[in-house]
Amino acid sequence: MISYEDAKEKALELNSDVNTCYEFDNAYRFLDKNDDSDGDKSVIILKEDGRALNYVNYILDYATSNEMKQIEF
Repeated sequence: MISYEDAKEKALELNSDVNTCYEFDNAYRFLDKNDDSDGDKSVIILKEDGRALNYVNYILDYATSNEMKQIEF
């Protein structure tokens, strides 16, 4: 199980613009809350093994609930 701090570090390595996080039951979603461009550039880090995914792959393959909570970044 990956910690929030380790997930945050990994997300920042993949996208240095992330500045907010939402927690799902099985993953963290890091994104730039100021980004208004087309397309999703968020980084999903799975809690189970620390694997990074894009948001679409997470929704299609791993999402178990729409419930999420914002984490203080």
